[in-house]
Amino acid sequence: MDIPGSRIVPKWSAGLLALLVQEAPAVVSLETLTKYLQMAQITLDPKVALARLTRLGWLRKASFNGAYAFLQPGVDDIVDPYLDLRAWQLLQPQAKFFLAGSSAAWHLGYLDRMPGQPTIWIDDSIIFPKALRGRVARVTTHFPKNVSVQALSPSIKLLRERHLDLLRWADGLRAFGPEALLVQISARPKSFDAWVDLAGRLPEFCAGMDLSRLASLLEASTGATRQRAVYLLRLGGRRGVMNLLPKDRPPVKFDGNGPVNWDQKTGISDHLVAPLLYANGKA
Repeated sequence: MDIPGSRIVPKWSAGLLALLVQEAPAVVSLETLTKYLQMAQITLDPKVALARLTRLGWLRKASFNGAYAFLQPGVDDIVDPYLDLRAWQLLQPQAKFFLAGSSAAWHLGYLDRMPGQPTIWIDDSIIFPKALRGRVARVTTHFPKNVSVQALSPSIKLLRERHLDLLRWADGLRAFGPEALLVQISARPKSFDAWVDLAGRLPEFCAGMDLSRLASLLEASTGATRQRAVYLLRLGGRRGVMNLLPKDRPPVKFDGNGPVNWDQKTGISDHLVAPLLYANGKA
């Protein structure tokens, strides 16, 4: 296999680089490089191969020690916004994290602009790595204990309805489905920074909601979170959601800069979402 580009391809590495170009791993480690060397039937010491490929510019150190980005031929800059997350995933496969907030909304097709910084949710049992601080925003939202990957992810049905790639959705990473995203933004409205965009597509967002899945994800939520979630669903045109409300409904705020929209049935005082809908002529 030919390897076009300006980087040097030493004779010993031709088979290895051809394999890497074909497999196109975003990141490699010493362990994965060892496997590629074995596949290419190259007996060179993996640590020596790693050092040489780094020196030649084929590999570049990631923010995590022990992880290296592989640069395809002709590529000089790393543009993958999720490189650090892929490095974490490679080095610690047990780390349970999901794209959340505006990152999840973008991949679900509810935002028109890709967020500048990735947002993730991680399980409470996982320590947030120092290598991600300042590079990735973290949201903390409580879900039922031992919540499954399937419950937090979008359903296959929704992905098909929205014409999203089933295999490469969210660039191959785990990401919240609309139900988990609704719980997050209802629990911590300030953890979401794209209300202006989402408000204009609130009916679309709410239409794709699986209410039975949402009900199970809300089991560990506070009453205020439930109130906001039901309010957003009603504002987005969904009906049959009042059973998700808690029995006691004290006044709860959606803080923002707009005029107040008071919803007596849910007990929500909204200064944020409804004003954006009115401003966009969507309500």
